This record gives sequence, structure tokens and C-alpha cells, in this order.
Amino acid sequence: MATNKHATIRYHALDQCFSNPGRKYFIDDLISACNDALYEYTGVAEGVKKQIGALLVATSW
Repeated sequence: MATNKHATIRYHALDQCFSNPGRKYFIDDLISACNDALYEYTGVAEGVKKQIGALLVATSW
């Protein structure tokens, strides 16, 4: 697997989500969309994970 975990595929999946004004996406929806796109491309179920600890550290002051 690529070291960047197929960034272009993830960016395209997120772009499709953000281009849809009729639906509000939450973080779990975006992760699912990325994982679905990665699964379609690679056939491997292992994809993007939500790491709460990293998110909290990155956003804490």
C-alpha cells in the first residue's frame, strides 16, 4: 500500500461529498465514503480510521 494511503482517491471521494449541497455529512459519513472508495480501488477493507486521540491533541490549545 502506498505510504500516503492513496490520497488522490480520498480527495476525490471527499470532493464528491462536499459537492453535494443536499446532504450534510458528518465525520463518520466522510470516513465511510473514503473507505468505500479505497475498497473499490484496492479491494482491501482496511482503510481510513478515526483516531480520536490525535484529533483531540491537534485541536486542543
